[in-house]
Amino acid sequence: MNTTPVIPAVTLELAHFAADLNYQQLPKAVVEHAKLALLDGVGVILQGRQLPWSKMLTELVINDGGTPEASLIGNAVKVPAAAAALVAAASASFAFSASSFALSASSFCVFASILA
Repeated sequence: MNTTPVIPAVTLELAHFAADLNYQQLPKAVVEHAKLALLDGVGVILQGRQLPWSKMLTELVINDGGTPEASLIGNAVKVPAAAAALVAAASASFAFSASSFALSASSFCVFASILA
């Protein structure tokens, strides 16, 4: 039985395009918009970190311990990378409606995980 996944041609084409892309090829307007979106994402995470349920999750993650690999956004404490990603993504999800960008909660969660 062959268990090798079949990757659609369009997915391969997009993957090759992304892998071959470099910063200099990006239009200035795209770069500027991306910078604003990243800044907005950090702001959303910081706002979400102030919410009571984010504070409870942060306390849980800190008390859980583990290898200090990544900083919590808005806090100097280092926790395991997966835990930092969880706190950032949850905080973003809790506060994403405050964003001025038309991104979904899942987009902010992905962004938050990348930052961690």
